[in-house]
Order: sequence, then structure tokens, then C-alpha cells
Amino acid sequence: MAKYTKYIKALVFIIAITSTAEAAMIGTQYGSNSGSGNNGGYQSNSGQQYQYDMSNGNDRLNYSVDTDAQQRDMRSKLYNPSANQNRQQDQSTGQYGGGVYNGD
Repeated sequence: MAKYTKYIKALVFIIAITSTAEAAMIGTQYGSNSGSGNNGGYQSNSGQQYQYDMSNGNDRLNYSVDTDAQQRDMRSKLYNPSANQNRQQDQSTGQYGGGVYNGD
């Protein structure tokens, strides 16, 4: 086990660096992402604010049962062209949010 310690430490370091870089590229977290009624959420690089960061497995699960967030997304897609443009811009850069806040 001792001979593998340096490899394990190097792997942990690489994972930490990669995770930090990915988080910086994807967008900005603000508040707490616990969903349903919480003021926390996810802000993409376009400035669009979402309740959920769909690149996060827990957020995807919470979104799947949060009908209010799903309805906000549907209304935003149908009735708010600027929010829809922001969403398309975000998705073209690999950012996926759910439960749009300022899109109603």
C-alpha cells in the first residue's frame, strides 16, 4: 500500500484541480441548491438564474419531482423570448439549468 501512496495523492490532486476548473467554467453557484422554495440556485455565464444546476445529480433528481420548477421552465420557453435566448446560449456552451427564476 505504501508504494501506491504517492500515486493516490497525485490522483486526488488532479481530481481536485479538474473539479475546480470545471466549476469555474460552468457557472456560479450562489446560496444553497436544496430546491423547492429555497432562494439558492445556479447562475449561468449568460446571467440567467436557475433553481437547479442540471450538471449536478442531486439537482437533477430534485428537479424531476419539483413541478413548480418544471412549470416555470415551460412558461419561460413559451412566453419569454429573452430567457429562452439565454437558455439556448447557455446550452450551446454546455450549461444546463432547471427551474428558471427570472424567466417568468
